[in-house]
Order: sequence, then structure tokens, then C-alpha cells
Amino acid sequence: MAESVDQMLVQMQKVKEFGGDLVELQVDFLKNFVPRPRWEGGQYDGNENEGQEALHLAVELGADYIDIELKVGHPKCYGETSEHHVRIIVSSHNYERSQSVEELSDLVARIQATGADIVKIATTIIDNARKFFKIHAAKFGGFLTFGSLEAGVVSAPGQPTVKELLDLYNTRLVGPDTKAIGAINCIIRRSTDGKLIGYNIDYLGAIAAIEEGLRG
Repeated sequence: MAESVDQMLVQMQKVKEFGGDLVELQVDFLKNFVPRPRWEGGQYDGNENEGQEALHLAVELGADYIDIELKVGHPKCYGETSEHHVRIIVSSHNYERSQSVEELSDLVARIQATGADIVKIATTIIDNARKFFKIHAAKFGGFLTFGSLEAGVVSAPGQPTVKELLDLYNTRLVGPDTKAIGAINCIIRRSTDGKLIGYNIDYLGAIAAIEEGLRG
């Protein structure tokens, strides 16, 4: 969350060194710039047209992704983004209350109907669930998850750091088949890079016993 372009470039280099795949440039924190409004969790209080002009410029400059708030615009407003190989994230932010499964399903359908490449929903959930879902995003089909550069300097509550995601939680190993049971009883040092990887092998025996019992 840099306040100048120079600071932003330094932070981008840090993300690269840490092993991050993408950098989100939240330009509303830059002094004398525009975009994400306060009602969307950003710092901008100005005219929405100016914010859209900034996104148009991002398309022209070849950004890999641009993030459009569902309340503000439609992907078609930004021209033929495919010519620039830009993928569109259409997002919805709700920091006022938790939404029901039905509300979230309807919201996903509305965003998909815009032709978005990626659906992004930020909603209010209980504190102890925030980090869980950020760490296990890939298990539930998430396209990506966010990490901050420094602990405590976050753009959203419950955000772990990039180093925590990669080195502590090993998020690159998380996938649809990941079992989240909250305990390990076997630690192995991986020969390829020396990292310690935790497993729980007790559940395998427990599940086998249950399945055998059900079979009679």
C-alpha cells in the first residue's frame, strides 16, 4: 500500500523476491491518484468517472488483470480487453454484514453474467474463519489468494503475509484434495528444498476402520 510510485516499485521487487506470483497495485493509496472508493474498502472519495479512466489506462498499458467493482461498471465499458490480453476481475465488496449462501450464489451468478473472467467476492465473516479461507482458497476452487508484504500492514482483515502463505502454510501444496483437520502427527523434511511438511496419517486408519465397519 505504497504512497508513491517509487515505493510501489520497491514493494513489487520484494514480492518477486518472496516468490509471489502476482502483485495487486492498489493505486488509490498513491497520492494525487484515484480509483477504489471508500465504500469498496479503498481510499478514494472522488468522481467514479476518474476511477474508470485509470482502469482504461491500465488496459492500454498492458496490465494482466484489472479489477472492476460490480456497482461501478461493466467489462464492456473497457473496450476489447482481449486485444491487450487483459483479464477482467469483477468484484463485490460487503464490509457491513455476512451474506447467506443464497445471497452469495445470486451474487456469483450476477458477476458471471457480466462476462467476467474472474469472480471476486469480499464479504464479512467471523474472525477465526478469515485466515482459514485465505490459506485454503485453492481447496475450495479459489483462483488466487492474497498476502501482505508485512504483518499488520494489510488491505483486509485476517490477511497473512506472503512469506507465511508460502513458507509456513505451504499454500502451493493446497488443492481440492487437501484435508483440513487441524492436526499433524508426522513431519517430513522434503529432500528437494529442506522444507518441513506436516501430515496426519492417523485419519487414514480411522477412515479405513469406519469404511470397513460400514461394509460389515
